[in-house]
Order: sequence, then C-alpha cells, then structure tokens
Amino acid sequence: MRTELQSAIVGEIQKITEKDSGHLLEIQSLEILPDDHRFLTVLDYLERIMKERDDYANGILEMAQNNRSDLDEYENVSNGTTTSSSSTNGDCPTTTTIINGNGKMYKEVQYVTRSPSPSTQERHGNIEVAELKAQVRRLRYDMEHKEECISICQEELQSRDEEIAKLKSERQKLISDAYAAKDLAEENEHLQEQILGLRKLEVENEQLKSKISQLSFYKNMSSRFEHDNKILQESLQMAEDQLQEKNKRLEAASEIEHKLHDSHKPGDMFELKEELAAAERKAEEKVSEIKKLTVELENAQEAKTRAETRLSTIRTEQESLTQTLHETRRQLSAVQSDLTARKEDEMLQKRVRDLEQTVTSKDESVLTLEEEKKRIETQLEKTKQKQKESRHELDALKDEYANLETALSASERSKKTLEAERNTLKARVESLEDKCDQLNVKLVNYENLEKRYANNEILLIEKSNKIADLEAENRTTKQQNELEMKKAQRLREDLVSEKCRIGDLLSRLRTVCNAIRSNGGKLSNAEDLMNDDEKLIDIIDEVIMQALNAARREADALRLQQQLQIAELDDLKKDIESLRRAEGELNESDDKVKELVMENKNIKEQVTLLQERLRKLQVEDSAKASELQAVKRDMEEIHNKNTNNSRHSPEIAKLQVQLRNAQLQEELHREDNIELRKQIENAMKVKVEYEKK
Repeated sequence: MRTELQSAIVGEIQKITEKDSGHLLEIQSLEILPDDHRFLTVLDYLERIMKERDDYANGILEMAQNNRSDLDEYENVSNGTTTSSSSTNGDCPTTTTIINGNGKMYKEVQYVTRSPSPSTQERHGNIEVAELKAQVRRLRYDMEHKEECISICQEELQSRDEEIAKLKSERQKLISDAYAAKDLAEENEHLQEQILGLRKLEVENEQLKSKISQLSFYKNMSSRFEHDNKILQESLQMAEDQLQEKNKRLEAASEIEHKLHDSHKPGDMFELKEELAAAERKAEEKVSEIKKLTVELENAQEAKTRAETRLSTIRTEQESLTQTLHETRRQLSAVQSDLTARKEDEMLQKRVRDLEQTVTSKDESVLTLEEEKKRIETQLEKTKQKQKESRHELDALKDEYANLETALSASERSKKTLEAERNTLKARVESLEDKCDQLNVKLVNYENLEKRYANNEILLIEKSNKIADLEAENRTTKQQNELEMKKAQRLREDLVSEKCRIGDLLSRLRTVCNAIRSNGGKLSNAEDLMNDDEKLIDIIDEVIMQALNAARREADALRLQQQLQIAELDDLKKDIESLRRAEGELNESDDKVKELVMENKNIKEQVTLLQERLRKLQVEDSAKASELQAVKRDMEEIHNKNTNNSRHSPEIAKLQVQLRNAQLQEELHREDNIELRKQIENAMKVKVEYEKK
C-alpha cells in the first residue's frame, strides 16, 4: 500500500480517535424521552446512516485485502523468491491499525518493498498532498451525503405535499360534513317543531276523545229519555183510559142518583153521596197525575231536543277530529322518514369519528415532520459553517424549507380550524344523538300509550254497551214487573170492589124492592121476585126509568126557572145601566146619588147571589147526570164481571207466578249491575291514572 494512502488513513484515524475532535457525537447527547417522536425519527435516521457507513467501510477493507493478496501473489510469481530472500532484498514488514464501523481496532501486517528514503521536503509535500486528497475525499463524501439528504428531503417534501393534499381533501369533507350537520340541526329544529305540533295534537286528541265519551254519554241519555218518554206515553194512555172509565162510572152514579131520588131514603142518598165524593176525589187525583205526567213528558221532550242538538254539534266535532287524526297520521309518517334521516346522521357521526382518528394520526405525523425539520435545520447550519462552496445549494434548500414552513404553518392553521370545527361538530353530534334518543324514547312511549289507550277505549266501549244493554233489559223488566204488579193489584182491587159493589147493589136493590113493596108499588109477587134476579132487575129498570122521567121533568122545571132568572138578571142589568146614566145627570143631588149607589150595591149583591145559585144548580145537575150514568154502567159491569170472575182466577195465579219470576230476575239484574258498576269504577280509575301519566 502506498505511503500516501497509509498516511491519509492514519490521519483520519487520529482525527476520529481524538477526544476534542468534532467528528464524533456522544451517545449521552442523544438520550431523549421516548415520547419525543421527532428525536426518535432522527435517531433512527442516524443509526441507518451509521450502518450504511459500516457496510461501506467493510466493503473497502475487503477490497483492500483482495488487492493486497493479488499484489503478493504477483510479487511472489515475478521474483520467484521466498520470504527470506525478500527480507534480504530490503523488504520490511509494516503494521497498520484499522478501526471498523463498530469502533473495534485490529492490526494488519504488510510487507512493503523498501524504497529509498525521501528528503524532508518531499515527505512534507507528500503529507500535504495526502491531507488535501483526504480533504477532497471528505468533501466528496459530504457532498454525496448532502445529496442523499437533499433527495430524502425532496421525497419528504413530496410526501408532505401529498399529505397536505389529503388534509385539504379531508378538510373539504369535514366542511361538507359540517354543512350536513348544520342541515341536520335545522332538520332537528323542524322535527322539534313537528313534535310540539304532535303534542298539541295529542292534547286535542285527548280533548276530542273526552268529547266523544260525552257524546256517547249523551247518546245513552237520549236513548234513556226516549225510553222514558215511551213509558210516560204509555202511562198517559193508561191514565186517560182510567179517566174515561171513572167518567163513565160517575155518569152511571148520577143516573142512579136521579133514579133513586124518588125513594126519599136519606141513608141510601147519604151512601150514594159518599161514593160519589170518593169517585170525584179519585178522578181529581187522576187528573193531577195526568197533569204531572204531561209536565214530565214536556220536560223529557225538551231534554230530547237538547240532546239531539248536542249530538249534531258533537258529530260535527267528531268529523273535524277525524280529519285532525288523519293529519296526525300523515305527520307521524313524516316523522318516521325523519328517523331514517337520523340513522344517516349516525352513519355520518361514525365517519366523523373515523376522520378524527385520521386527523390525530396525521397530527402525529406532522409532529414528526416538525422534529425532522428542526434536525435538518441544525444539520444545515453545520454544513454552512463547514462548506462555503455549497452555499448556493443551501440557499435553494433554505428557500424550499421556507416554503415547507409556510406550508406547515398553513397546515397548522388548517389543523386548528379543523379541530375547532371538529369540536363544534362533536358537540352538535352529541346533542343530536341525545335528541334522537329522546325522540325515539318518546315515540316508543307514545306508541305504547296509543295502544293502551285504544285497548282501554275498546274495553270501555264494550263495557258501556254491556251496561246500556243490561240497563235497558233491567228497565224493560222493571216496567214489565211494574205493569204486571199494577195489573194484579188492579185486578185484586177490582175484584174486591166488584164484590163489595155487587153486595151493596144487591142490598140496595132489596131495600128498593122492599121500599117499593111497602109504598104500594107494583110488586105483587114480592117473594117470588126476590128469588128471581132477572125479574127483579127488570122491575128495577122500570122503576129507574120512571125516576129518570121524573128527574127530567124536574130538570125541565129548573131550566125554566133558570131562564126566568136570566131574564130578571137582564132586566136588572138594564136598570143598572139606566141608573148609571142617571148618575151622570144627577150629580147635583148627593143624597139621591148615595141612595142609588146603595141600591146599586144591593142589586149587585143580589146578582152575584143569583149567579152563585145558578152555578150550584148547574153543578148539581151535571153531578146527578154523571151519577146516573155511573150507576147504569155499574149495573152493566156487574153482569159482565159476574161472568168473568170465574175466568180471572187462573190468570191471577199466572200473574203471581210471573211476578215472583220477575222479582228473581230483578235481583239477578241488580247483582249484575253492581258488578258492572265496580268494573266501570275500576276502568275509570285506570283511565284517570293513565291520563295523569
């Protein structure tokens, strides 16, 4: 090996091994925290360079050894001498110390042909030349190293440009996501408004349902009123029939009284008068009952008209409510479409989260790039101090680094804006998620409530229908029972009264026959007639006809008297008018006027007395006529009832059995009504609790 190379290598080794030399870095200076990504990347880069340097040095050593072995073989072949001869010819062994890439030193023995010893100047020149050559090699090595750094920086710049483009695209995506989030927020506000409208519609729906329940209640009330109206009409007809019967009886009684007026028996007359008075009282009671029933009928009709008007209004409200229900259903379908939009929002939120993760990873890469940038700046400053020749290249690199700094600052600004937008998006997304969850929960609750409410309404409608049917059946059974009870009581009373009347009439007839016989009547065969009822009745009819004729004569006489009295009253009225006219003419004579006034008062009193007498006579005439008609009818009814008495007894037994069955049915219906009322109360409690919830 040449001395120049040897000297250059020795100089380089001395520079490396010297403590004060700046070619080596201390490992302690590279001790850093493991969290600092920039310094870790720089260390990795340095380790890679050192490995490459060691590989390069090992390759050079291997090439040198191969060259030496080739030279040795060539010298051995050319000289054809051994190692001893070489020593005699002036060959001397040389030892060289070599440091490998790992810092280990080893010795190498080389045999070099001894040359003639040069002069000191030549040696000094050779050393300077070797040093210059070593400096040139160093500079070349540094230039190659810088070129590699520049290529690496260019690659990093390209990668950063690509990352910046990606960040810009991601920023655009985030901006579009932000606009989408704004749109979602607006849609959320719109949904909230729709939800408020739905709540209002729910309140209106509840009000309408309450109105519908009121409508059903009024319908039931109207049906009840109609039913009561029918019952009242039936009772009115019954009362009118009874009135007609009583009037007939009074007429018969008046006829009998006229017939028996000739008998002049005070006891019989007194009894007949008592019977007539009782019949009149009963007739007055019936009339009062009829008036009450008419008043109740009018009230029921008024209530029915009110209920019908209310029903019409409620039906119109129900139609409007059905329209509102259709609108609410349409709005619910819109809300369901909004829910699908919410699901899309959730997908967007997931994308935002992924973007956030990518942003964090890119932030880490930016940090590493900044660390590398600082390290490269330090390296560039060192290269500026060492090399003045590469200033132009370094200026270009500075310009590129300035551009990188501007790009990094812009990326940092965009990162800050993206972080701010990300935070706002996070807050909005969280609020939207909460609102979506609340809306979902409310929708589920609303659907459950609607289902429960519909079920409760169906149950209430069924129970109300059952109650209405049972109440109607109960009323019909009650009415039937009451009618049957009334019929049975009437039949019993009629039987008792008929028996009494028959006995009274028979006793009266016998007394009449005795009276006729005692008074010298036409009853020749009295004892035979008492035994034969038909002959007795025929004779009594003849006597009654005679009495009626006498009563008619008396009535005609009374009518003549009445006409005479009316004529007298007309004369008195004319006299009074003439006196009044005379009063206006005779104002001067006070005494005469007073006398005339007194006479006028007396005349008026007489007129009033006469009018009262006339009224009494008319009343007595009408009473006697009604009594006679009632007596006739009683006689006819006696014959009919005697024949029907035998028929009524099995009917009465049947009616009693039916009454007992009806009473049992009433008790069963009452128990059913009690149970249904309990069920209704429970249902109402459940409904109240449901409305409170």
